[in-house]
Amino acid sequence: ASLEQKQPRAFTTLPIAKPIGMGNVKNPENIMQFFTVLDTTAIDIQKAISSASSGFEDAVRIETAIRSKIDCIGTQNACDYRKATIPVFTPEEFIQRITGETKTS
Repeated sequence: ASLEQKQPRAFTTLPIAKPIGMGNVKNPENIMQFFTVLDTTAIDIQKAISSASSGFEDAVRIETAIRSKIDCIGTQNACDYRKATIPVFTPEEFIQRITGETKTS
């Protein structure tokens, strides 16, 4: 099934929560109703060190997402993930892909 046909498993960092419409979550513990926290492993770090990605932290996120069989990465800095081997979307692109709608201001 394509990303548009199923509920994707996406990897993101918490700063993306506000742009995708979750900025009204006041209590950080409540964020867990929307996200599952992934563990980064030693193998993720080792792969990130030898990765072609420009930034180490981004490489760690990419390797963690790949190992966790995540469908895509959601980030406000999609240009930092040019060398990712899985799809990368901005918050707006992610919303459009899963809902078919564009975000209006």
